[in-house]
Amino acid sequence: MASPSSTQGIELVRAKFDPLAKKLPAHVTLVFPEPATVVTKEFLKGFSTQELPSLESVTFSSVIVHEEMYLWLVPDEEGRQKISAWQGALLSKLGEHSQGTDFVPHLTLGYIPRSITPEDAVTFAKTHITLPMTLSLEKLLLEEFAENQISAQVELIALNGISNSAPHSSTGSPSGSSSGSPSDSPPDTPPDSTSAPSQS
Repeated sequence: MASPSSTQGIELVRAKFDPLAKKLPAHVTLVFPEPATVVTKEFLKGFSTQELPSLESVTFSSVIVHEEMYLWLVPDEEGRQKISAWQGALLSKLGEHSQGTDFVPHLTLGYIPRSITPEDAVTFAKTHITLPMTLSLEKLLLEEFAENQISAQVELIALNGISNSAPHSSTGSPSGSSSGSPSDSPPDTPPDSTSAPSQS
């Protein structure tokens, strides 16, 4: 998850396009939801971050439209490499998974409604977000999704490698904050899945 103090413009855009903006802060999804039998409560325990690149400073350089539906804030090349390294490490620890090979690091700003054009959505976003923008990604969160799109925090670690559990529940759409971010997964993500860790 990104530091709240640095995401005011992002949250203004999310308030317009992301129905979950009030329930989940700005985040970057690293792993999309997996079955709870694959991602367990022990998943993040022992996960070492010491050899991974620091995410204290990740620069996002552009706003794009993905699949004519999603409004994304994407990092520059250095930022993409940093985030991809974290995603790769998580998948390596996960072992068996259903993740694809086309991972694109991004922060979802929301869904573009039919009432406006993608071009107008991008223009609106750029009006409120000054690019390039550098964010600090501070936490790695694992959430579990049950029926009715209810999510529960399973594990939370600070990116300095210190692990701590802080159970918490929230109502959100199945894209998870921890690994599946509500704004990143399509609305038909299957229930009863655990979203693997994602940095928000």
